[in-house]
Amino acid sequence: MRKWLFGAVAGGFLLMGGAASRADVIFQVTQIGPTMQTPFGGGPPFPNPIIGDASFVVRDDTFAAGMNFHQANGAFGQPFSELDGLIGVHVGLSNLREAISASLDDFTAEIPYSSSAFSRIELTSAPGGLPIGTILYSSALYMTVQFTFDGSHTVSGMAMGDGSCNSGCRFTGALTVAVPEPASVLIFGIALIGLAAGLRRRSICPGG
Repeated sequence: MRKWLFGAVAGGFLLMGGAASRADVIFQVTQIGPTMQTPFGGGPPFPNPIIGDASFVVRDDTFAAGMNFHQANGAFGQPFSELDGLIGVHVGLSNLREAISASLDDFTAEIPYSSSAFSRIELTSAPGGLPIGTILYSSALYMTVQFTFDGSHTVSGMAMGDGSCNSGCRFTGALTVAVPEPASVLIFGIALIGLAAGLRRRSICPGG
């Protein structure tokens, strides 16, 4: 029993220590309202069923110091990547003939010279601030999605291609910021220590 109690307490403190030392920051873009399509040749925009979404994860120390991410691949010439502190990226488009779902690996993978695919990340921020800049991805099937950040919780989105958005489809997203995982680990660590303390009291005072 004593060994189990010691292990529980030690495990709880390790979990709490790990949570305190690392707290990745998750940025999530969720579309609000319809996507509006600009007719080819002019005219008033009208709704299009395309839905865009994006997210990216930043290391906590990078977020605290201020983001400074730069990446280009494909049609932008010589590839380059300055993404230290950027843990993951996702951009997506759904409700279209050829859905897009691209991760950080897709942004940084080597693109053949003959391919039409390209990507770009330009994100900066003040220390602990919201991002300013662009995440752009274009697939080899000529479908492009772009998210533009202006330092607020509102994000501008653009989609182009798929036969219906050749003149551009635009949408608006809401940006949320979360740090969920370390908090839940911290709570679990505290609960584990509390459980061990309760069992220890019971073993000391079995009749109490």
